[in-house]
Amino acid sequence: MQQNIESRLLMSATVIAFAAAVWHLLCIWGGPSWFAFARAPEQLIASSKQGTLLAPLGAIVVAGLMFTCSAFALSALKILPKLPFTTVALFVIATVGIVRGLIAIPMFITEQGADTWQIVASSVWFYTGLCFFIGAKQYKSTHKEYKTKMIVLSFYNEFREKFPDIALKTDQHYIKQWGELEPEFIYTWFECVASVVNNEMYNKSDAAVYTGLFEYLSSQFQFAGKEIREYIDVGIIENLFWQVTPINAAPYWQVLPNDLKTLYVNFHQQTPI
Repeated sequence: MQQNIESRLLMSATVIAFAAAVWHLLCIWGGPSWFAFARAPEQLIASSKQGTLLAPLGAIVVAGLMFTCSAFALSALKILPKLPFTTVALFVIATVGIVRGLIAIPMFITEQGADTWQIVASSVWFYTGLCFFIGAKQYKSTHKEYKTKMIVLSFYNEFREKFPDIALKTDQHYIKQWGELEPEFIYTWFECVASVVNNEMYNKSDAAVYTGLFEYLSSQFQFAGKEIREYIDVGIIENLFWQVTPINAAPYWQVLPNDLKTLYVNFHQQTPI
């Protein structure tokens, strides 16, 4: 996750959760007065006074949950390795924090007056939950972008493997127009594929040479995900036949699969011939 405001907020919530976990463990050492100060249930305070296991076990369980919250946040921030169900976990933690912060509002006023501890604790819970929610949305968006990038990169590599001659011509055209090849500009590279084919039309090269390419693009458009479909539709097909005379375009239009013809006509509202 990028170091933007969202990641900084999530990091602040991580520190709070980690500190709260440490605090709960310290209550075991601090004894009954620390449990009472932390507004622990009466059963835990009594257990601490009596020296039974309920209080320390309860503190360890709560601390473990808070350490887990910190771990998921650090995973989203890419400080720790990726954990399973990170997105779901972040949203669940966010919901618990926000709800915990809101449901305590009626407890702010007691017979003795305003409960400062409840006000502070609920505010911290609400802030932490809100930060986890913001971080969860950012992580989900970033994860989706990364997944899309990997899908497109796989398509790019497969294209190069299947059509090395066309890929080489596309590289040369790209470098001539834009300079060094950069993976983040794959979309522009696919636009250059269309330019290469257009140059072949201009030079009256045999259209049959590109039948395999068109069939491959048609197959990918039918069965691949929306990410690949967009690259084929907007990146390649919409740019085909650009400034190509109808006579030169005709042989290529004839071998272009019907679904790709439909994409072209839907965008340009006419055929190239």
